[in-house]
Amino acid sequence: MALPTIPDPPRVLSSWKEIACYMGKGVRTVQRWEQQLGLPVRRPPSAPRNIVSAVPQELDVWLSGRWVPRTRELNLPALPIPFRSQQNHPAVQVRIELLHKHQQLMDELRICIQAIGQECESLASQCNGSGNPKKADS
Repeated sequence: MALPTIPDPPRVLSSWKEIACYMGKGVRTVQRWEQQLGLPVRRPPSAPRNIVSAVPQELDVWLSGRWVPRTRELNLPALPIPFRSQQNHPAVQVRIELLHKHQQLMDELRICIQAIGQECESLASQCNGSGNPKKADS
């Protein structure tokens, strides 16, 4: 005779930090959503206001009913002329130049770190186990 299976109880998120992590947002954001948009959290009776819990499935249902996913097929109107002309604004040009310079520096840093790693591996292979480099035969 097979025993009936009991479904696992739903996982409970027991802090603002866990709720925020589950939703991929910051703690202040989910707290604001609870106050302004009715995010489904529970509070034990006569407990301090900062003690909360939530069930992931309820959060998922709330999200699916509250938010509409963005799609790439949105037919948005073209940007008005003032926005397009801002691409030539000096501050935008400086930002673009800084982004390119940042990428170049990151690439140089990556190369230097790889070279240091290779040098460390080379030195480690030359050591004789006592931390001293092997002496070359003369």
